Amino acid sequence: MSRRRQFGAAVPVVALGAVALLLTTGVGCGSPHARIPFTEPAPMSFGGASELSIVQVEGRRRDREEFREDFVRELRRQARDDGYWTVNDKTHLDATISSSGVASVQPGEREVLLRLDVHMYETQRRDYEYQVRERDADGNTHTRTEMRPGHEGRCVFSVYSVHGDGYSVMTGTEYETSERVRRDDPQRAQQRALRLAVREFLDEITPRIRITRVRLDDQHDDMGDVINLARSREYAQAANMLEAMREQYPERPDVLYNLAVMYDAMGDYERAGRLYDEAIRLSGRDFYVRTRNDFESRRRAAEEMTQ
Repeated sequence: MSRRRQFGAAVPVVALGAVALLLTTGVGCGSPHARIPFTEPAPMSFGGASELSIVQVEGRRRDREEFREDFVRELRRQARDDGYWTVNDKTHLDATISSSGVASVQPGEREVLLRLDVHMYETQRRDYEYQVRERDADGNTHTRTEMRPGHEGRCVFSVYSVHGDGYSVMTGTEYETSERVRRDDPQRAQQRALRLAVREFLDEITPRIRITRVRLDDQHDDMGDVINLARSREYAQAANMLEAMREQYPERPDVLYNLAVMYDAMGDYERAGRLYDEAIRLSGRDFYVRTRNDFESRRRAAEEMTQ
């Protein structure tokens, strides 16, 4: 079970490694498509940062020492599995981050400084009912109820962050999780609650690689080789073929449009945008316009990831 609350002023954001691979479907499913990967910023975006550094942990002394060790270990494990963030424990630097998001040290170019405020990190005994089946001397089966020991782990902490030139995304974002285990194992209950909290934290700050299917224009027979190259993700080769066709047919909209898709797939958004616009000017086909609109969202996402 989990619950998250946000305190302070939230900074609005626009809606990798082995990060979750998601698929969005383009239009015109019966037509040939190019599969274009792009990086979608996280709900709480740190731009192009890829390094998490914990510099401060606050809370009761007993809680914060145990929490720091467990949190860093679990964060490193899950971040390593995701393949995007690297994690550092820099609490030995005695750096601070104020509740308003001002840090006493400057973060590195791709670094996010974190302060963690521990509000609760504990387990409580939670006995539960267990049905026991027994057979008597006559062979009859009876069920009786007995109470067995269990435990509930609880983890509550807040996060403050600073990255770039003092930019703060998290100003007291609170995570609250609890997890029960039906055994006399308090440590396991605590670890499960922490694991859930770390997962929620990473899910909110980790960019995702998405793949979108973009329709290609195959109305002319001479596009066959280009289409095959695009399906094989040989975008550079397809672009070279289309550039040669463009010299011969400078105002053929399908050539310009497909060339825009190739540059879009290769991340050359400046060229792609100009070519999409030129193709639409020459032929206002509906799927040209839809593709151009979707492209603009990908371009904005790419710009945010470089900030």
